[in-house]
Amino acid sequence: MRTIDTATFYLVQRLESRNPIDNTRGFDGYFTLDYMGSSEFEWGAIPKALKEMRECPAVVEPARVRIAGAQHDVYFVGHEGVRGAVGPMEEWAAGTEYRGPFRGKEWTHFDEVLMGTAREFVRTDAWWDIESNIAWAVSLTVADRLAKAFNSRPRT
Repeated sequence: MRTIDTATFYLVQRLESRNPIDNTRGFDGYFTLDYMGSSEFEWGAIPKALKEMRECPAVVEPARVRIAGAQHDVYFVGHEGVRGAVGPMEEWAAGTEYRGPFRGKEWTHFDEVLMGTAREFVRTDAWWDIESNIAWAVSLTVADRLAKAFNSRPRT
């Protein structure tokens, strides 16, 4: 598992809020996971990442992130200190010699949602870097829901 300061935002899971919420089902009662199309997101990767995320209570930490020359409010969700992901997120947004801006294993639509240019079929409203215990949203309401989802457990 990567730490916050070494996060690369490579295995980013797209999430969509459920409406209505079913808080008896744990995380799945709050969000649906978009099909990512790569085996790295399958074979137990999500349950493993969820278990790691639940090792400490999830909190919401707002931060200003500089992307494409503009400041944007991003609500990071994870373990205490998760706002430390600002630097790695800005690096991800800038891209590298080998990887373009916002590129990971699969398309995230984060840049489109952030800039308000997402097409009507994009329903993603939260993201989760499953390798780094970092999730985020551009809405405080969605981020609060995300923290509740990580902190919830299914009722038996």
